[in-house]
Amino acid sequence: MSDYSHLHRTEPYEILERITALDEMLASPVSSISVDGTTTKFDIEAARKERQQLLSLLPGLKGYRPFFTSIRTTGG
Repeated sequence: MSDYSHLHRTEPYEILERITALDEMLASPVSSISVDGTTTKFDIEAARKERQQLLSLLPGLKGYRPFFTSIRTTGG
């Protein structure tokens, strides 16, 4: 797991730029790329975890819990 402690000194816009880059990667149907015989594979699960951890570092998003929840009491 990556250590993001150094990012607490990072500006929120820099964190948002990294989140945007991760979003683009996660939205892409490509999980690997080959250039001149060199193949690079993307670890999608690691990217998702990194994105979640970066989101938690943004001001105002820490400890977010929905105020309301809905509970279905009927089957189906």
